[in-house]
Amino acid sequence: MITKTFKSTSNLIQQSLYRSSIRFFSFNNQGGDLNTEGWESKGLPDLEEGNTVPDFFNFTLSCPHKELYQDAPVRMVGVPGSAGRFAATPGHIPVICEMQPGILSLYHERSELSGRQDSYFVSGGICMIHPNGDMEVSTPECVNIQDVDPNNVRDGLAKAKDKMSRATEEKDKLEAEIE
Repeated sequence: MITKTFKSTSNLIQQSLYRSSIRFFSFNNQGGDLNTEGWESKGLPDLEEGNTVPDFFNFTLSCPHKELYQDAPVRMVGVPGSAGRFAATPGHIPVICEMQPGILSLYHERSELSGRQDSYFVSGGICMIHPNGDMEVSTPECVNIQDVDPNNVRDGLAKAKDKMSRATEEKDKLEAEIE
């Protein structure tokens, strides 16, 4: 309990110091010795008058050894981002994010409950949503969920845990941790 209180108080102090330092630099730059070029923020993109958000956007999914989708039309993609899972839909703002290991979900039709869907396990990688609305995912390894055998996963996990428990040297422990 004390640790949680200390951490939350520490975070509040850090946020307060950050805000006050920003205020200091922005208001105390009367002499002009601080270069603030590039500090301006850009506005979010707007649709041109009369345009609507499209129903689909182009999606590309690739690994070093294969390309699963090339400019395929999709309605929504669920991405396991490093800061948390998010969904990308047509008209999403441009984003570059690092992905964590997890499930990449593709929805090809309007409904999330019915219609064609594909789910892939990705081991990490990069997700880019371009200003033109196209989306690219590049991952070191990608496996369709339907191709994963639960028995092989269970056996592999058991072997990795056994190897980790038997490791005595630092090198062996690191290799077992990677596995």
